[in-house]
Amino acid sequence: MNKKKVNRFTFDSRIDYGLILPAFMLILIGLYALYVAVSH
Repeated sequence: MNKKKVNRFTFDSRIDYGLILPAFMLILIGLYALYVAVSH
């Protein structure tokens, strides 16, 4: 029972990383684009 719970938790963490990483990259690119647009 405990083993299944741990596996499920790890699986959920993997899904979160898959969603957060690309979103974080997009936010970084968006902020950089905003900075460039404002500075020029």
